Amino acid sequence: MILDHLVFWPSGGFVGVDVFFVISGFLITGILLREHEKTNHISFVGFYRRRIKRIVPAATVVLIATVAASSIVFNATRYWATLWDAVWAFLFSANWRFALQDTDYFQATTAVSPLQHYWSLSVEEQFYLVWPWLMLGVLFIASKRSRFNNRRAVTGILMGVIVVASFGWALWETATNPSLAYFSTFTRAWELGIGALVAIASPWWGKIPQALRPVLGWVGLIGIIASLFVINDGLPFPAPWALLPVLMTALVIVGGTGGQQRFLWPLTNRGTTWVGDISYSLYLWHFPLIVIIGTLMEPSPLFYGLTVVLMLGLAAASYYLIEAPIHKSPLWDAYRSRSSRERAWKDWRLRWKNTYKIGGLSVLIAATLLVVVPALIFDPSTPDDASAPAYTYVPPTSTAGAQPVSALAALEREISTGRLASEWPANLSPTMDEAMAQGSEGNPALGCFAPGTMPDISACTFGNPAAPTRAFLVGDSTAMSYAPAFIELAETSGDQIAVTTIGLYGCPFVELELKNTGAGVAESCPERKAEVAAAIAAAAPQLVFVTNVIGNAVAADGSKVAMSDMVDATVGWSGRFANDATRTVYFPGPPVGKELTACYGPLSSPADCMTDVSREYKEYESLMEAKLATGGGVFVGSTQLACSRSGECPAFAGTLPMRYDQRHLTADYARHIAPAMREMLVDEGLLAAIPAA
Repeated sequence: MILDHLVFWPSGGFVGVDVFFVISGFLITGILLREHEKTNHISFVGFYRRRIKRIVPAATVVLIATVAASSIVFNATRYWATLWDAVWAFLFSANWRFALQDTDYFQATTAVSPLQHYWSLSVEEQFYLVWPWLMLGVLFIASKRSRFNNRRAVTGILMGVIVVASFGWALWETATNPSLAYFSTFTRAWELGIGALVAIASPWWGKIPQALRPVLGWVGLIGIIASLFVINDGLPFPAPWALLPVLMTALVIVGGTGGQQRFLWPLTNRGTTWVGDISYSLYLWHFPLIVIIGTLMEPSPLFYGLTVVLMLGLAAASYYLIEAPIHKSPLWDAYRSRSSRERAWKDWRLRWKNTYKIGGLSVLIAATLLVVVPALIFDPSTPDDASAPAYTYVPPTSTAGAQPVSALAALEREISTGRLASEWPANLSPTMDEAMAQGSEGNPALGCFAPGTMPDISACTFGNPAAPTRAFLVGDSTAMSYAPAFIELAETSGDQIAVTTIGLYGCPFVELELKNTGAGVAESCPERKAEVAAAIAAAAPQLVFVTNVIGNAVAADGSKVAMSDMVDATVGWSGRFANDATRTVYFPGPPVGKELTACYGPLSSPADCMTDVSREYKEYESLMEAKLATGGGVFVGSTQLACSRSGECPAFAGTLPMRYDQRHLTADYARHIAPAMREMLVDEGLLAAIPAA
């Protein structure tokens, strides 16, 4: 799992969590059963006290350290998100936070939370808030008329029902809402339940012939390893594919229950045992380190080496200085007298005194390295021009008698200056943090792209409705982010242009059914596309601009859609309103930029957020031009609205941030590019040369 997070290999590394669930269910259920067998009851106070001592201290330290590091490394938007992630994680409800945010574990489109891995701890603790009580109830009822083994059988029947119900729910949820299915306690309970069933049936596993145990253990171990490579993010998960690692883990446990385990030497040698000892702390630390250091450094041998060293160092320190001492401390233990409690604490202090002396300094050094070393060695890359000055923007001017500087030329200069900037300018307005926080809220067409009922056409029409030139801008959220530019174009046209901006965010206007998990989008998309096409056909405008997201399209069945198919489907949808009076203009959003919440921060430079025109954009451009070579519409590229002639795309131009995420223009920048966009459309012969108002 750590390898998967660090180097994205093996493809199924994420199944480590499923292995962990089975082991946890086995261990905890076994402890509860043995306690009931010995005392005829289960002490819930004792159980939850042990859970808190075992889980909370190290988890809390990592939460505090991660939030502290985030305040130094991350921008304000990402820092506050991380802080709230920490609050939810501390309350063991992180899985529901990520589920409610529609987090896609496999295809993250925004900056990943350094605390995302806490979801599995939340699932586990939520399970143990319920399962011990159910166990006690069943065991109490069964104890009135059954021997203990029969009580186990009754408990097993209860857990079997839970496992079947949870797995059935997981199958349905994975097919209909995979993001929720990944994080939901209800779709994961069956995995912990399988481990519980293995514990419940442990008396029967002791009867397995010794000769058969190595076979079971090795088959299970090989099955777990195979699942790391067989399973990938394209398969439905957690159901049914989590069955493979879950059942194989159960097989390993069965093979090692009630007999010698020396045959499983890969799991029982001293090195593996030590990693097992620190595994909880290692799990806690690994993901924040990968995310935070990854924000400061590009992947390199230094990045991997530093991350692994800190990972192991902090995990070992947490285990020896936090986990083990607190878990084995007299804290909350019951004693018959005050003197016995004091003696227990005295013995505890003597036992751990030297450990804290030696380890205290080590922890301080390691924690400091977590933030300081990456910052010291991180050398922000700069443009090839080593003499590039700190950012100062000077608007283009015209000398007396010379031709006025065109809007496109002025925009090109702003983009070029942003490309060469070596530091974030102080006069950005709004600031990068403000742009990210505002998002699409400042977009006047926001309601015209919302799911639900079809928006009123007149409310989404800007400019003089009686203008001689009528245009529509339609598509998904990419079109919505262009809307302020088109609105500005209409309102500064001297009553010559009216523009209707309408569509549905998350719904590309194509002749395909695509996958979308946004609230209400999947249900509204087919109808909205039909209604907009009908509105265009009825209005018969001179121009229709179609703008959709480029790349990463996934069909409703989960398969990836080829770019050529997206181009065909885009042109195909436009056929719904095709007529001789209407020209269709395929006008893509600017090339995708870097995710600002990931690349922008107090320790970053503008170069960290600069991108090149993507391969997907170039492919789309080429395929669309070829598709339209024989007619059917016009393609107008948009690279010059956000990128330099050399194909480099900065995060800001002039004094304006371009985007508030990877794909969507800020409302201010969209309005700013309206004059340049007008010149582009005039050059293409799509608009008459109308002077700006």
